[in-house]
Amino acid sequence: MKKNWDVVILGGGFAGLTCAKRLERLWREKSAQRILLVSAENYFVFQPFLPEVIGASIEPRHVTNPIRIVLRHCALMRAEVSKIHLDHRRVEFDADGGPEIEPIEANHLVLALGS
Repeated sequence: MKKNWDVVILGGGFAGLTCAKRLERLWREKSAQRILLVSAENYFVFQPFLPEVIGASIEPRHVTNPIRIVLRHCALMRAEVSKIHLDHRRVEFDADGGPEIEPIEANHLVLALGS
């Protein structure tokens, strides 16, 4: 994976996906080389429907969507952020026992890590 991106979006929730979708539309076919979305999970959970899942009105598969299907023209990295260096626009990741992940840099960094 390349180390320098035009835009790196941290977070795969509502804010992160909305930002990535709008940038995909803006940059069209060039977006896969310019936008990286970093999320701890490779799926999006539509949280407003979770009470219906608990009440058995709908199945859990109806509230989850793979991020790669939602964002077809955006690069995706599944990782957990360990450090953000705002002054250098660099993000480091937690290897969590797996192979080490190289830090990445971005011209623009979007923090959409949720509440």
